[in-house]
Amino acid sequence: MAIDIPTTGKPCTKCGERDGNPLHDGICNVCYSNSLSEEEMEQEVKNIYNKAQQKAQNEQGVEVKKKKDPFAIWGFVVGIASVFLGMGLPPIVAIILSAIGINKTKEEGTGRWMAVTGLVLGILYFIVYLVNYGHI
Repeated sequence: MAIDIPTTGKPCTKCGERDGNPLHDGICNVCYSNSLSEEEMEQEVKNIYNKAQQKAQNEQGVEVKKKKDPFAIWGFVVGIASVFLGMGLPPIVAIILSAIGINKTKEEGTGRWMAVTGLVLGILYFIVYLVNYGHI
């Protein structure tokens, strides 16, 4: 009973056979040499390094920093700007960006506080704008 091993379809860099096995990290099934190109090898090494580093950090209990959501950041920035530029448009933009930011920041450490602050500032200064210009 023969086992059908899938191939990459790319020629081996050593023997030229198109029989590289993707299940064994680019090792050719004919000459048993590395059939990855230099760029592919660099990418593979980077992937292995990143996985090892992440595993080591998780084992040591070091918390991996999470990226802040751009909508939360910009909602916060425009919310603060609406304090000084409360002419109608900045508070509305702050409300919209912060609402999207709140929706996208469900995990802790992703900037939810910035989105909430931007939303509160946007609503507050939109009401101030409406009161100052006689709409309320």
